[in-house]
Amino acid sequence: MKKSLTLILSIVGVIILFALLYMFMPKNISGSKNTKQAAVIQAVEYDFHLPADVFLSRIKEPNMTTIDVRTPEEFESGHIDGAINIDFYASDFTEQLGKLNKNNAYSIYCRSGSRTATTLSIMKDLGFTNAADLKGGYSSLLK
Repeated sequence: MKKSLTLILSIVGVIILFALLYMFMPKNISGSKNTKQAAVIQAVEYDFHLPADVFLSRIKEPNMTTIDVRTPEEFESGHIDGAINIDFYASDFTEQLGKLNKNNAYSIYCRSGSRTATTLSIMKDLGFTNAADLKGGYSSLLK
């Protein structure tokens, strides 16, 4: 009798555990009102790169901060209007990123996309949840 009760309680416990896990599993985000936001969060989680057309529409969104992580010389040779320059090679690059509001939305680009991939990883480690980069970098806009 005691073994039967223990077995029944164990089975019920496992069922409850699976039910809780199912409730908190990420759902398919397509069709959600927050599809863009969810996609951006996924961008940070999966180091996703946005194609130029999506990136260019994203930077027009309200309260979006666009960051160019190229050198000041590259930035001066041409950049996206409204972008701020934070030099990837600066000794205090991570500290500069850390000073940004982690709750804001960021669109990041460099010349070809390599520096932004690393930047997204750093931002994720710093606690940012709404950042995406330009696939192919600034040079993809010049083609």
